[in-house]
Amino acid sequence: MRKRKVAKRNATGKKVSKKRKRRIQALILLFDFDGTLVDQNKPKAYEKLVKHLKLEPGLAKKFSQADKELCEKGVYDRGFVFGRYPNSLNLDIEMLCQRFWMEVRSTQRKKPDCIKTLARLKAQGHTLVCVTDNDGPESNKLERIKATKLSKYFGNKIFIGKENVPFRKGTREYIMWVLNKLKVNRRQCVMIGDKVDVDLVPARAVGMSSILVKNPEYKGKWPLKVKNLFELEEKIKGLAWGVFISYSHHDKVFVKKLELHLKKFGVKTWRDDRYLHPGKTIQTTITDAIKSLPIFLIVISRNSMKSQWVREELRQALSKRAKERKIILPVVAEDVPISPPEFYVLHDIKYADFRSDFGKGIANLRKALGMLQDGSFK
Repeated sequence: MRKRKVAKRNATGKKVSKKRKRRIQALILLFDFDGTLVDQNKPKAYEKLVKHLKLEPGLAKKFSQADKELCEKGVYDRGFVFGRYPNSLNLDIEMLCQRFWMEVRSTQRKKPDCIKTLARLKAQGHTLVCVTDNDGPESNKLERIKATKLSKYFGNKIFIGKENVPFRKGTREYIMWVLNKLKVNRRQCVMIGDKVDVDLVPARAVGMSSILVKNPEYKGKWPLKVKNLFELEEKIKGLAWGVFISYSHHDKVFVKKLELHLKKFGVKTWRDDRYLHPGKTIQTTITDAIKSLPIFLIVISRNSMKSQWVREELRQALSKRAKERKIILPVVAEDVPISPPEFYVLHDIKYADFRSDFGKGIANLRKALGMLQDGSFK
């Protein structure tokens, strides 16, 4: 006789689910390929090219130096490298480019922690997308990607400029074409690349978040960056943990400073000033944001406790907290008693104290967000 499974119940008699509801927002992560996921080892590729074509041995170093100089100027077409030495080569530049990329394929190596990072991000529910450019008119970039065995993490979501995308990478049109093909909200997307001008600027232009993977070969500064792929997962967690900030506009200076520090940690924030535009319904927009973002951060001050908007936002968050395990994080900006009835429930919630030391308050808040991300927050 089969035993019937009995659902566990808590003290109130309600069923207790074994599966914790996912609070983290799944993102669409757009990865550049060359320089971000793999190292090309171009000096070695030039050496092999020169050797196989029986060219003057000294040309390999000249090619590498020219390549480096052009990359620093934001020029990535290898045709310009070979075009500097037409008399020495007496060969078709297009053929040289094709042969160069064949040598790159044989010398390319995955970056440290590449496989581990992609596997973990995919296991967390994020969608992984590869966005790159072709290697020349007659090249087959997809085969070079497959040679690294990374294509299994992207499935059919590999977009190659001027191959299966009608635009070159590095343009706004390229990014918009990919987003339309994926049928996703750009606010849920994150561009990850090693070149500011080609990878990140076009993504920012369409409203996407973006992360720079530092590459000593290319110069460029970016607000959100990582030194290596090992650091990437923590930054992604920050962007996936969307934080709604409830505050009084009289406290805007404090809130902007708070938001700036959260962004440094990679935390994605929602504040009405940046998302309420002419023509949008205020109440609906705010309600949708509170509903969709997993963390509700409320700034407690004399001004906020007098604000009818803040009280209404808190009421909605508390309602979602009971139904959907929404996290409420109080931030105490000044020494003031919590007196309005709507705020009484906050007495039982651990808060981040910014009253005497902003730095310590940020450290406590960051710790709380870290505990949320690793699941140890209660």
